[in-house]
This record gives sequence, structure tokens and C-alpha cells, in this order.
Amino acid sequence: MRLLSSVLASALAVAACGIGSAENSLEGPNGPAFQAPGESADILALRTGAGIAAAGGDLSALDASECALNRAVRLAYVGPDLSQLDSVGLGSLVVEEPVHIIEAYLAEVNANGGLHDRCVQSSVHLWSWDDPEGSFQRICEQVPAESPLVVLNLFGDVRGVSCLTTDAGLAMFGLYASAPATIQRLSRGNLFLDVGTAGYLLGNSIDIARRSSLVPESGQFGLLFGGPLGADPSRREYNIGADFDQVATVTGDLNRIPGVITHVPARFGRLPLLGPEGRVRLLESALTPAEVTAATEQASSLTSEQTAILGEIEQFYLNAVTDHRDKGVIAVYSTAAWFELRRMMRAAERIGWHPLWIANDIQGATLTLTGAPRAQADNFYLVSARRTAGDELADLDRGCVGLRSSAPGSPPFTHRHHTDAWSVLVATCDALDVTMSALSRVSGPLSSEAFVEQLSNTHYEAGYGGRIGFGPGDYSGADRFRVLRADPDCVLDDWGCMRAVTDWFESSTAQTQGGG
Repeated sequence: MRLLSSVLASALAVAACGIGSAENSLEGPNGPAFQAPGESADILALRTGAGIAAAGGDLSALDASECALNRAVRLAYVGPDLSQLDSVGLGSLVVEEPVHIIEAYLAEVNANGGLHDRCVQSSVHLWSWDDPEGSFQRICEQVPAESPLVVLNLFGDVRGVSCLTTDAGLAMFGLYASAPATIQRLSRGNLFLDVGTAGYLLGNSIDIARRSSLVPESGQFGLLFGGPLGADPSRREYNIGADFDQVATVTGDLNRIPGVITHVPARFGRLPLLGPEGRVRLLESALTPAEVTAATEQASSLTSEQTAILGEIEQFYLNAVTDHRDKGVIAVYSTAAWFELRRMMRAAERIGWHPLWIANDIQGATLTLTGAPRAQADNFYLVSARRTAGDELADLDRGCVGLRSSAPGSPPFTHRHHTDAWSVLVATCDALDVTMSALSRVSGPLSSEAFVEQLSNTHYEAGYGGRIGFGPGDYSGADRFRVLRADPDCVLDDWGCMRAVTDWFESSTAQTQGGG
């Protein structure tokens, strides 16, 4: 098998023909960056071919005149029902179902002969926010029965990760997903994450905050540690020690683990609590008399169980920030869910304490900062591997949007670049580039083991500065990070946007493994 380095160079040359002015266009200043989907074309002139080549794909696997449906390869998509976001209090997050770009991407691949002359087909499995347990019971039965080569899992809920990787032995690519280090270990080498495990991301946020001089070499640091959504704290995946082992590996020093740790009880993470929490304005400060009256009225309508748990949450966070402040903490890192971090920021505002908040790609900025106190948002930083406002548009990203806009029967894609919807879209293209590239490199019989072997040998330059890389024993994809800072005055979203305040840093583990 050969990795077409010369073809890759040609693909990037095709992709580098320029950036046009229309946000959703395939055009560059010197002509089309990629040919329109459906046109007869050299595979290198198509968005899919250029992306697969950028991930080290073997384009000789794409040279068939047509693909065979009776030997189709299956890709399964698992994710939340995004039409329900508003009903569970997540209305500030505007994203579309990735299925639109998945279908458009695979349609272009199949129209040009498929991979190894086999069509690639997808199935969609959505879980409901109203009944996640029932949804995952269904998903954990249906998906293995389809025998997919790979599962794309948006947001990576632990319940779906465990049953499909550990129990069913399926390969999974986590899209916009993280997981505890123990979950990855239990997956038997089947779980690949586009950014990384909780411990890996925490370790890099600690390391790069120090290397970038965001924080001093020494000082008292805090940590808000929380398990993932869907985790049972009595199970092995809720193991803080495994994540701390990864922190020590990344930073090279166990003493880099923050000295003041707040461990969030798993019962605080029930999403149905977000509705009543918002109505009673839990932990919020500087409310007007009218807002206080409205919140008091809402509080009177809560059940006794809701009143008790919200009171417990309020006191927990007030105690936590008081403890951090009294111990001299100057910066707080976090592995907890976005709403737990926002609760702590609101509690800090209540007591007039203003540390640095150093989050990572586990916490989405939109959800964390919507409704966060402005004085706390001014101190919010993100050590991130993702795209951000102010980045130039890469041609692969422009081609991804153009491909999505061409999807027959799908609603138009009207979102601005660097919004959440756009960011999830292009990250989905990244995931497809990486997984289809691994498929293209399989020689001989196609099996899950052969596919995982190739996915474990990935080096993908996405064009915007970030890089996804996997190697033997390395299942955390992000190899480069930079520091972003919240800009509340930015008009991209209601809360503002994130902007880069440093250049890219290589992860110390990527440097050790020869990345770069």
C-alpha cells in the first residue's frame, strides 16, 4: 500500500487556489477551488478527494468507475436530536444535524466510484433529551446489528460510547467529543476522539497556560472536576485518577495538578434541572427588583425535590468559590460540563471574586458564557484546538460549506462562518476526511481491525492551523492548541466570540511522538 505523498501535494495545490468573497461559495479568486459536486472530475478537484488526500489517503482506492451497493461499507451516525435543544434550555446553541453534510459527502464519494469500488452508506440514530436511557437502549441494540465499519458520535455521551466500543467492539470517532481517560481505556482501542480525553485536554490547558505565560510558573490553582453527561459515578468511567495520570504525562510533572479541587456531584448534572434553574435565576447577581419578584414567583411553583436540589447546588458552589478564594487560587481550570462552570462563575460573582477561568474544548463557549456575568467573562480563556473568529477561511472549509449547500433536499446553509453551526459543520468534514482516508488505506480484506490499524496512523492538516493526529496508543486527536480569550463586544453571537491571543503550541506529547 502506498500513501500518495505526491498526490497529497497535488491535492493541496488544487485546494490552495484561493479564498473567494462569498461565504458559501466554492470559488477562489483565480477560479473554483473545487469542482461542483456532480461534475465529472478528477477526484483531486473535488472537496472529498482533497480532504481525503489531506488526511494521507490513498487515492488509488477512489479510481473505480462506479461503486457496488451489494458490497457497501456502512457508517453509523449517533447524536442527540438537535431539534430539541430549545426545549431543554440549550436554545443559545444553534447547530444543524450533521446528517446533511454526511449525506452530501458520501454522495460525492459514491458518485465518483466509492472507496475500493464499494459504496459507503450511512444510517442515523438520534437520541432524545427527554428519554436518553430509552434512546441508548435502542441505539445499543440497533447499531451493532448493522455492523458499521465506524460510528461517528456527536458530543460523545458516555452511555453510547461504552456500549458500542467496549461491549460491541465497534470503532468510533468522537465528533466534538471528549471522554474520561478510563472510558477510552475500556474501549479496547476502538475510541478515537477529535480533540481528546478529559485528562489530555486538562493536561494541555495546564501546560499551555504556563508555556504561554497566561499564568505564572508557580501559584495556587484550582480545578472544577466533573464527570461527563450520562456517567454513573459508581462505575469505572468516573475515575479521576486515570485523567490525572494523563495530566502528569502531558505536563511531565504530577505536581502540575491543581492543589484546590472541587469535585462536582454527578446528580447536579441532570439536564432537566436547567429549566427551573433558569427560571429562578439561580446564583445570578445584580437582578432588578422586577427580576427578583419574577424569580420568587417561579420558585414558588417548583416541586419540593427541585427546590431541594437547587438549594443544594447553590450552597455547594458558594462554598466552593469561598474555599478557592480563601486558599489564594488565582486561576481555575475545568473538566466539568459547561453549566457547572457557569454556575461556579456566577457564584464567584456573588462573592466578588474574579480569578482567571481556563477552560478547554470540553466546554463550549457559547453555552458557558450565555448568561455568565460580564466581569467573569472578561477573565474567560479557552485552551483550544478548534477554529475561532478571526481565522482565515481554509479552502477545505469553504469547500465543505459548498458541498453542504449542494445537498439535494436539505435546507439552505445560511450560517456565518465561525458560528457554532459552521464550526460543527467543518469539524464533521474533518471527521469524514480522517475516517474515509483510513478506509482508503486499507489493503486486503476490509475488517474493523484493519480499519482501526489505519485510523491509528493518521496525520491530518486541516488548513486552519490545527492538526488531528493518531498514533499507536494515542487516541486523542488534537496535536496543537492555542489560547483563546472571550471578546464580549464581538457581534458574532449574542454573548460575543472567542479570539486567539497566542499562536499555536504543539502538545508536548505530540512533540515526543514526533508530530509537527
